Amino acid sequence: MRTQTAVAEPTTGAYVMPERRPLPLEGVRVAAEISGAASRVVMAQRYRNAEAVPVEAVYVFPLPEGAALCGLVIETAGRRINGRVLEREEAFAAYDDALAAGHGAALLDEERPNVFTASVGNLLPGQELTVELTWVETLAREGEAIRFALPTVVAPRYVPDGDARGVSPTPGERVSPPVAPAVPYGFTFAAEVELPGGVAGVESPTHPIRVRLADGKARVELAQEAAAMDRDLVLLLTPVAAAKPCGRLERQADGSVVAAVSFVPNLSRSGGSREVVFLVDRSGSMNGDSIAAVRRALQLCLRSLEEGDAFDIVGFGSTFQTLFGAPRPYAQASLEEASAHVERLQADLGGTEILPALRSVLERPCACGLRREVVLLTDGEVSNDDAVVALAREHAATTRVFAFGIGHAASEHLVRAVARASGGAAEMILPGRALEATVVRQFGRLRAAALEDVRVAWSGAKAQLQAPATVAQLFDGEPLAVYAWLDGAPAAALLSATSAGKAVSWEVELDPEKVADGSLLGTLAARAAIRDLEEGTAEARRGSNQRERAETRVREAIVRLAVRYGLASRETSFVAVEEREAGEDRPAAELRRIPVALAHGWGGVGTASRYLSADVLGQGAPASVAGWSANIRFDAAMQVSSGPIDGAVGSPILAEARFSRRARSQGSAPPSLRRSGPPVGEPVPPAGYPAPPAGPHDARRRAREDEGNAPLSAPPATRRHDALVRLQRADGSWRLTERLLDEIGLEPERLVWWADSIGGGVRCEAIVATLAAVAFLEMDAAEYKDEWSSLAAKAERWVQATLAAMGIDGAFEPLRDDVDDLIRGRRE
Repeated sequence: MRTQTAVAEPTTGAYVMPERRPLPLEGVRVAAEISGAASRVVMAQRYRNAEAVPVEAVYVFPLPEGAALCGLVIETAGRRINGRVLEREEAFAAYDDALAAGHGAALLDEERPNVFTASVGNLLPGQELTVELTWVETLAREGEAIRFALPTVVAPRYVPDGDARGVSPTPGERVSPPVAPAVPYGFTFAAEVELPGGVAGVESPTHPIRVRLADGKARVELAQEAAAMDRDLVLLLTPVAAAKPCGRLERQADGSVVAAVSFVPNLSRSGGSREVVFLVDRSGSMNGDSIAAVRRALQLCLRSLEEGDAFDIVGFGSTFQTLFGAPRPYAQASLEEASAHVERLQADLGGTEILPALRSVLERPCACGLRREVVLLTDGEVSNDDAVVALAREHAATTRVFAFGIGHAASEHLVRAVARASGGAAEMILPGRALEATVVRQFGRLRAAALEDVRVAWSGAKAQLQAPATVAQLFDGEPLAVYAWLDGAPAAALLSATSAGKAVSWEVELDPEKVADGSLLGTLAARAAIRDLEEGTAEARRGSNQRERAETRVREAIVRLAVRYGLASRETSFVAVEEREAGEDRPAAELRRIPVALAHGWGGVGTASRYLSADVLGQGAPASVAGWSANIRFDAAMQVSSGPIDGAVGSPILAEARFSRRARSQGSAPPSLRRSGPPVGEPVPPAGYPAPPAGPHDARRRAREDEGNAPLSAPPATRRHDALVRLQRADGSWRLTERLLDEIGLEPERLVWWADSIGGGVRCEAIVATLAAVAFLEMDAAEYKDEWSSLAAKAERWVQATLAAMGIDGAFEPLRDDVDDLIRGRRE
């Protein structure tokens, strides 16, 4: 085991609430409309000032990383005031000027594509105000299902030294809201769902839900009246009709045409070997359920490798450790060593220093000329995500990153952005949920042939701007959305590429006579184009070696698109001003930073954070916020212990001076808000939490001697085929062991007879045992075939190759049929 120090681990900041005060945020209501792979969501945040002085409420909250935030409305005293999008500095100035003049105002600012700050200024004593946000989004897929995700809390971020230094608010503080063990607000949720061909199924792996089906549509609500804001809400929506190529055209207000096309490529699997480096987050925030999920995922990942591959495991925290020091060929001995190592993995390496660990992997030469793939397992809870994504993009020519986001509130932006930048793909894993199908999907992509010269052409029109500007990778059967602004209505879109020296292409027909007026496609296209610009893949970033000039072009392009379509971005913000008549002088508003609940499972905390109100304190039941628009309130004042808040990262929860948004943008702040003390770092999980669980006749004797594989992680399998899959060896075979016989329910003599018929001995017994294991999977685990099909194919390849090496031609199919009959007879 080799260990290298990344950086000195920063010190954790600890914050307390100085005195008991009510929080201005009372509750959140979310309503969604989901149509196919697109959604429109309205979120309403309700604020009330229960204090005797004006306050400025500052709330840091998450949104989906692909959301196009396109609307801000504030409502107070029966008035609805529409927000407007301005360049960031202009919006800050308008907000500050409004507050200085005694008006009320709301500012909505992007910290990251998935982290925003809402500031509600000059909220008067007794005043109630609602901030209503609207966004649209193109939804991702998870297998056959469409995945809708609503993040509800920003988990504590690890802040590397560079992001922790400087004048408050530092880059780290901007994405690190104060954390409390419980908060007095929750959220309600309802969605209307319409899918292609109708709704076949609705599932939530995160929350109890109620589903009402009618006319092929669905209405989805939380089963309880409200829920705690301590984890992502995820819906998996299965359509009756499978994904198929399609396209739509939309005419914009200026007469231009926007096309949205979904390609569904059919790609062959690559037969080449790979160097696979597993980069594993072992920081403190991964403690508990998350590191247990990592162990389970890694064990299946190891068994998804193939002979000819090379691999290594690198764990990172404040330091990083490599298992082998350099990639080692995949064989039974290296599998067993790695499997035993995985069982011992703990979240014990300190802070989340992902950048130096990733750099170390990317900068070392590839093993034996193999194409390198990095499999990243992390919660992504860091503040320097831009630097991590830039590093992955810099090495995309030699390495793809296939990322797993682990946890109930993982940073989906970092996980998906680092995969996009490198031409890989991302999957999200929720602790406690079956992850076999997720791992199999990801390894199917990892085996996909690398594509070159990927282009999109438009028949009968010329693209003025396209998003994504370049397509880094395609994966078999997975829809790829492409948007373009065109000078006319095209008849078709053609996606072409080169794979292993052969030309491949896919075409989607469009009807130039069917061009609808609207702005939805334009808004989604603008968000995709802005993401290109922000992540460095757009045309505006190319063609100049002068960084400052290139950055200016990017900033101007983002502002043009964002202002045109009314979108928040890193260069533009929403501002709304509630103008008031001149009246009596009032004291300056006092800052109230809204604390957020600790993310469920963060750092090993296994119980959900609760939101509390006066009438439910001590009862353990959630308070209703379902009717909050009808004046249902949370009246409990927030109380936090006078000691350090375990896991808190960020600025003090409350401060006396008003927070200047203009100062925030310009990197200055009043003396009362300037940070003193050590830089912010990874919150250390509280002492005293339990450690994660640790980490499976002559024929009978040989079976006992051959039980060589290391046991797999807790929790133990609850499905019989899980244990069987774990017995598979590196070459794809199964051995005739007691454990195998117990799983498939056969006496050894019956399999030994068939082994003797083709020569007898250990090798023939392994052939028959392997065919028996595959037959068992096909008969007893057919409904989970997407989880084990690649492992079965690997097994059959081994059997065919072994029979061929023995000179037994044409025996594979008859022998497979005989063993199938044997397994089938076991069931009868």
